[in-house]
Order: sequence, then structure tokens, then C-alpha cells
Amino acid sequence: MLLSKLAVFNLPQESAILWDIQEKTNEFLDRELERLDKWSKDLKDKLEIELRELDIEFTQLQKDARLVRQIAEKLEMNKKIRQCEKNLSEFAAQPIRCTRRN
Repeated sequence: MLLSKLAVFNLPQESAILWDIQEKTNEFLDRELERLDKWSKDLKDKLEIELRELDIEFTQLQKDARLVRQIAEKLEMNKKIRQCEKNLSEFAAQPIRCTRRN
């Protein structure tokens, strides 16, 4: 009988403590999700910059190759273009590695 009265008395305290724990957990989870969102955006931005730089290099090589008149130079430029195409293809095909540093 005494235990049942104590249980009823402690119920509001217990509920308040559980509510506080849940709130703190939610706040922590929100902060972590925000941090992960920022990290993934940074990664995406970095990859877009790298892809843009490779594309610029590729476009410039194509322009330069059209201006070359000597056959030996033209062949060398075409070799560089093929290598750049290969780099672009490999870059586009590579999986994104999601390793983070704290």
C-alpha cells in the first residue's frame, strides 16, 4: 500500500525527468544532423569544383589542339585530351567515399 502511494507520488517527477532526457536527446540529434548536412554540402561543393576544373582543362585542351598546325604537336595534344577524357570518366564513375574527420 505504501509502495503504491510512493509510485503515484513519483510519477510526475519521473515523467518530468524522462521529458527532459528526451528534449536533450532531440537537441543533440538536431545538432548532429545539422553538422552532417553541412559536411555533406561541403563535400558536394568540393566535388563540383573538382569536376568544373577538369571540364575547364578538357575544354582548353580541345581549343589548343584545334590551333596546333604541326602533326607531332597535334598528336601530343590529342593524347592529352584522351587522358583528360579518361580522368573525367573515372571521376564521374568513382563512388563517393563518406569518410569524415572530426
